[in-house]
Amino acid sequence: MNKRFVILVAVVIALSLVNTVQASIYNIDINQVGGNLLVKYTISSDNENTIKINIPSDVTSFSSKQSYSIENDIVTITGKDIELSYATTDALQKSDDGYYLVDNIKFNSDFDSATVKLVLDTGYFLDNEHIYPKPSKIETDGRQITVIWELKDIKKGSDVPIFLTIFSSSASSSLLIWILILVVLIVVGYFLYKFYLKKGKKTGDIERYLMESEKSILNELKKADRGELWQKQLQLKTNFSKAKLSRIVRNLESRNLIEKIPFGNTNKVRLK
Repeated sequence: MNKRFVILVAVVIALSLVNTVQASIYNIDINQVGGNLLVKYTISSDNENTIKINIPSDVTSFSSKQSYSIENDIVTITGKDIELSYATTDALQKSDDGYYLVDNIKFNSDFDSATVKLVLDTGYFLDNEHIYPKPSKIETDGRQITVIWELKDIKKGSDVPIFLTIFSSSASSSLLIWILILVVLIVVGYFLYKFYLKKGKKTGDIERYLMESEKSILNELKKADRGELWQKQLQLKTNFSKAKLSRIVRNLESRNLIEKIPFGNTNKVRLK
C-alpha cells in the first residue's frame, strides 16, 4: 500500500514538472525607434517546452529561430532556447511632446523570473513621475536611456501593465530656445531702456544750464539726419561767427554732449 502511494506521488510530481516551465532566462527587450518598437523575446529553460506568447495585431518583420504557429495573435512555439522578434507600433500613442507607451505583458506559463528592458531612442527621455510599475532601475550611456523591470515568481495567467511617458528632446529644445530668446530680449530691452533713460536724464539736466547759443547748436543737430552736420553747415544755420561757433562746439564737446570729427580742413559735429 505504501509502495503504491509512493509511486502515485512520484507520478503526480512528474506530471506537474512536465506542465511547469522551469525557465532560467525570460527576457523581453524593447527598443524604441521613433514611433516604432522592436521587440525581442529570449526564453531559455532546462528542457524543451511549448510556450505561448501574445503579440500585437499589427506585427511586422516577425522572425523566430524555431518553428511556430500564430492563431488569434498568440504565437505557439516549442524549444529549449527560444528567440523571436518583431516590430510594432501598437503600444505607442502619439502625444504633443513625444509618445505614451501603454502595454500589457501577459504570461501564459509559470516562470521563476523575468526581465523587461526598454531602450529609448536617441533624443528621447522619460517623465520619471509617470512610470508604472516602478522600474527596478534606470540606466543611461549618455546617449540612450534604458528602463529595466525585474520580476519574480511569475504565475501562469498573470500580466504586467506598463505605462510611461516619452518626451522628444527636439520639443523641449524648441521650448528652451524660445525661452532663451525671450530672456535675451527682456535683458537687452532693459539695458537699452536704462541707457536711454540715463542718457535722456543726463542731457536734460545739463541742457537746463546751457546758454541759448549752445541750445541752438544742439537743436540743429537733433533735427539733422543721423544727428550730425558739417561745422560750416552749423555756422550757416545759426549765423554764428566762425570763432563763436568754434568756442561753443568746444564747450559742448567738453560736456560730452557732442563730438567733433576732423575731416581735412573742416570738422563734422555729431551728437553723442
